[in-house]
Amino acid sequence: MGAKKSISNKIIAVFLIFTVVTLSLSGILIYSIQMSSYKRQCEINVRDVGEYLAGLMVGDGDRFIEYQNFYLEHYKEFNLPIDADDYLSYQISAEQMIIDTHPGKVLGRDVDFADVETELQLEYYRYYHMYWLLAFEEARTAFDLPYTYYLVMDEENHEVMYMIDGERTTPNDHLAEGEAPDPAMDRIMYLGDTYYNGSDDYAIMWKTWETGEKQEGFKEFNNSYGHTYCYYTPLVINGEKMGLIATEIEVDRVNKEILEDTLKQLAIIALVYLVATFAIIEVISRSITERIEKLAGHVREYTKSRESRVADNIDESIKGSDEIADLSAAFSKMIREVEKQIKSLQYTSQELSDTKAEVRKASGQGYKDMLTGIRNRNAFDEESKKLAMDMENEKAVFGLASVDMNGLKLINEEYGYDNGNHAIRKLCFIVCHVFEHSPVFKVGGDKFMVVLKGDDLRNSEKLVAEFKARLNKLSEDRALKPWEKVSAAIGVAYYDKDRDLSVEDLAERAIKEMKRDKAEMKESQKNKGE
Repeated sequence: MGAKKSISNKIIAVFLIFTVVTLSLSGILIYSIQMSSYKRQCEINVRDVGEYLAGLMVGDGDRFIEYQNFYLEHYKEFNLPIDADDYLSYQISAEQMIIDTHPGKVLGRDVDFADVETELQLEYYRYYHMYWLLAFEEARTAFDLPYTYYLVMDEENHEVMYMIDGERTTPNDHLAEGEAPDPAMDRIMYLGDTYYNGSDDYAIMWKTWETGEKQEGFKEFNNSYGHTYCYYTPLVINGEKMGLIATEIEVDRVNKEILEDTLKQLAIIALVYLVATFAIIEVISRSITERIEKLAGHVREYTKSRESRVADNIDESIKGSDEIADLSAAFSKMIREVEKQIKSLQYTSQELSDTKAEVRKASGQGYKDMLTGIRNRNAFDEESKKLAMDMENEKAVFGLASVDMNGLKLINEEYGYDNGNHAIRKLCFIVCHVFEHSPVFKVGGDKFMVVLKGDDLRNSEKLVAEFKARLNKLSEDRALKPWEKVSAAIGVAYYDKDRDLSVEDLAERAIKEMKRDKAEMKESQKNKGE
């Protein structure tokens, strides 16, 4: 009896040590994996937000440059309400002022914007400032970031101005010590917040500005706004450095959430370990006999062979009605249950495969492309039916632009399919923003079709040139990765009722023009290589 207790105690000690070590290692591993994975994703997200906002600003071109210049001179006169939550009212007001002060004239065509009244300019740029402020706030909310803002740099004095500030404040929040607050100022948005940022403490920020290129690494903040990492994205428009887009991620909250999640998982694992450990110890501690060894031999045999006949051998070896007999019967039953479960899992796995196939089939019949979020080939076919009806009724006035990506296969093979998908999404972004007034369809793995109508149809040559200019600019940006320098060919065809008997005829002409463009691009690359 004493020997039995001794063996039992040893077994208990071994299991407890194993449990403690396993839980400790599991906790460290779970925390490390979650922390590493989450930080990597946060870094990708925060950089993508900066690139996204920069892309929007660059898309506005000269208009954004004019806005920034006007803001720096007149921001104290903006007087925007602290709780303003839309920009359309300011846009409508500015348009009404144009109608009232310059009836029958179009701003920018008949009247130079620089020559209009300052108040009209102020109203217009109030609308424009609210547009960008809301864009930054919406990006912050959508990507769960604590802070997003746009900085205008004064390199000579090492000062930065928060031109688009994601943290709204009032003038009363910026009073010097001893100054009395003005209740009226609690309703006004404070603009032009400026701080001195020395090059030693903000080295990565100034390096980003000086080089005009994105840098590896973050600026760490630990202040009243929390513990965050800040990433800077340079804004360069038409070759001119304009400022920096700052996006931040909150470190402490991430650490706390991951730690709490890790502790919860460890508590569950610990409970399962303890219950399982003491249950096993209780069973095997009842008797250490030859029957246990024989049973262990059967179990080892099953472990090697995975044959259900071992259960029959165990049943034949059961003698008596004590705990060992029950344990033997339990092992026999377990083996049979495992066999059932294996067969059940095989059946379930087949069902899941069939279900996934049905889901994939259903998704393919939808109208939304799962990778880019835009309309797919099925949607284009539906659009083609509508265009065909317009053609029959002689109401059709449209064109088609065929866009085909270059080098996707090379990107997939050399840099992986994730980066290939990134390149497709980036090209999709550019196509949608250049042809922003026309529906865009993803009709193949790396192929897009644009239905040109209205202004986009009338300005198609200009838009095609803009599209090519954007791609050329990407190809010359040394800071971009190979898969970020997307390249594509484009071809445009216009509906001609005397030539095009169907939408397919027009699509074939657009594709032919695209292939001609692709051939010219290859010839150009070949000549450069020589």
